[in-house]
Order: sequence, then C-alpha cells, then structure tokens
Amino acid sequence: MGMFSDSSTKRSLIVVLVTLLIGACIGLLMMKFWHDANPPKPEIITQTVEKEVEKKVVVDSEFVEEHLSNIGQLSTLEVQYMGVMEIEDKEGISFINKAGYSMLYTIEAQIGIEFDDINIDVSDTEVTVTVPEAKVLNRHADGTSLQFFDEKWSLFKNNSMNDVPTAVKMAEDNFDEQTDKIDTYTGIAKRQAELMVQSLLTGVIGDKKLVIK
Repeated sequence: MGMFSDSSTKRSLIVVLVTLLIGACIGLLMMKFWHDANPPKPEIITQTVEKEVEKKVVVDSEFVEEHLSNIGQLSTLEVQYMGVMEIEDKEGISFINKAGYSMLYTIEAQIGIEFDDINIDVSDTEVTVTVPEAKVLNRHADGTSLQFFDEKWSLFKNNSMNDVPTAVKMAEDNFDEQTDKIDTYTGIAKRQAELMVQSLLTGVIGDKKLVIK
C-alpha cells in the first residue's frame, strides 16, 4: 500500500512539471508570434536644425568709409628733422649781437593725408580708393633745441633767450623751404597710406576688386 502511494505521488509530480513546461513553451511561442505580428514602431527622433541666416554685407561707399575712418591717424609719418640755417644780423634776433652766425634747430613734424581728401568709388565689381598727396599736417620747432654758432662754429653761451619765439618761427619757416626733404617725406607717407588702405580693406569687400590710385 505504501509503495503504491509513493509511485502515484511521483507520477503526479511528473505530470505537473511536464504541464508547467508545456505551458511555458506555449507562452513563449505565443509571445514570439505576437511580437512578430506586432513589431515595435521605430522611434522617430525629430531634430530641429537651426540654420543661422548670414547677414549679407552691403559693400558701398559708406561701408568703405567706415573701415577707413582712422586711416589718417594710422598712416601719419612722424618725422624729426635737424636743420642748420645761416642768419644775418638783419634777421633781428635780439639776444644775438653778432652778424653772420648759424642756428641749429630740431623740427618735429607729422606728415600724412586728410581722410576727407580720400575719394571712394564703389561699383558692382570694384572698390576704387584714390589716395591724395600727403602733406605736412603739423610741424613745430623745439625752442630748447636751438643752438647758435659763430662763423668758426663756436657755440654761443648766451643765457638771454627773450626772443625765442622769433627764432622758433625762423626755424619753422626754414624747414618749410626744404622742399626736397619734404617731398621725400610726403612720398613715404602716401605710400604708407596706400598700404594701410590695402590692409584695412583686403578680405572685407567680398568678391569686389580693390583698386588703389
């Protein structure tokens, strides 16, 4: 009787396990069929690309003028000129009581162009900049630099400097007469201004051709 009971229990357990196994297999198969019949929808990722709208630069006379507005200051040539002039007694420097002497002076000058004198012409294909002739914008003789020599080039030791303004004006007038030197300076200053125009406008006027005159 006991042996029969044990055999029945074992068979019952086997039946239960087989049933569970079959149920699990059926469940997996049903899940697979359902999955195949209802595939997951792909996730659609919407990405908004913000495209920056580039502002189109209008290259006109006003645009060019703005870029060249500081050219006068940037291209000015600083010059220090030392000159010697012979002075006769009639020149009238009161603290010199001798005739036939020389004055050594130093001039500090600024030579360049005026921005208002630049001519700008803009067409569909070209930007033409006409650079004016350079000129002496300012010059000043340093009163403390004045030295006076006699005909033997002996330095005057005179402490009476009451007429320095007259001597300074004479030095500045004498500098204005040095046309060869001034022409050299103005030529350098103009070339310097032309190079500055090229530097300031290259790469900012789009596909237009730069012409400098």
